[in-house]
Amino acid sequence: MPRAKAAAQKALQLDDGLAEAHASLAYVSMVFGWDWSTAEKEFHRAIDLNPNYATAHEWYAELLAARGRESEALAEMKRARDADPLLVLMHTAVAEALYYLRHYRVLVIQKMESPCSRKPPKNVPII
Repeated sequence: MPRAKAAAQKALQLDDGLAEAHASLAYVSMVFGWDWSTAEKEFHRAIDLNPNYATAHEWYAELLAARGRESEALAEMKRARDADPLLVLMHTAVAEALYYLRHYRVLVIQKMESPCSRKPPKNVPII
């Protein structure tokens, strides 16, 4: 992951206004560096730059869930899904979060309302 971090930092040197680069740096900081304060700061910057960037919301929700901030994590997951409602990955991520947070009833309701429930692609696991 040092190469991913270096690539994100290089992208930010070239253009500090890239939400994707801030989100990538945040994700690498979160998952591989365990530097949660840097990750949170970078996620906020990415979301400020592009509030409709679903991946930034989804990754930020993972950070919030890992830090035990359940209600904030669920709100970010909803923002991720709302930002890109047709992206199967977002519905899967919301389902995973609800499952791990033990919100089984909400999970079933979300799954029934998801456009993915009609005919999911073969490469996406069903929870």
